[in-house]
Amino acid sequence: MGDNHNKMKDVKELFKKLNDADFNYVVLRNWDNLPDNVELGPHSDLDLLTDEPRRLVNLIGAEKTFKEWYRVQHKLTFDDGTFVLIDVRYTGDRYYPLQFEEDILKGKTLHHRGFYIPSKWDYYWALMYHALVHKPYLGADYLIILKGMNSSLEVSFDSLLIKFDNLERPMDKSVFFRTL
Repeated sequence: MGDNHNKMKDVKELFKKLNDADFNYVVLRNWDNLPDNVELGPHSDLDLLTDEPRRLVNLIGAEKTFKEWYRVQHKLTFDDGTFVLIDVRYTGDRYYPLQFEEDILKGKTLHHRGFYIPSKWDYYWALMYHALVHKPYLGADYLIILKGMNSSLEVSFDSLLIKFDNLERPMDKSVFFRTL
């Protein structure tokens, strides 16, 4: 459980706390409106990747939302009572292949609004993987983003198999996993 006696006021302060602690993390996707216009409440969704999940949860004072060991969703309540739901993905959880998770963290870049994101190509491959493996169908929103990033590369399951030789079912059983 997190340390709730010292709550933060907003998502901007969350990132400041992580950065001040020199914490290794990235926001995996959907950062366009961060940190000022993040959706709060039950439909919020902040996807982080780290190599120290327990430390991250303790550092920010988040609490698990599900009792199942494999669920990674946490709730971070701010001092005004609003909250954001955070999926704390971590190296070795098989959300992505392990080497790719490590590469994402090694190649991270500081976004001009004060939080870390994957490099352009790690983001491209992570989003493609998420759209094709973690979703039951390829959504138009993902296709538009992916084609906009690299119109010459085919967005297909075959291209993922060429890039990643091992697709393992994520440890988090709540994540959809497309089987071959």
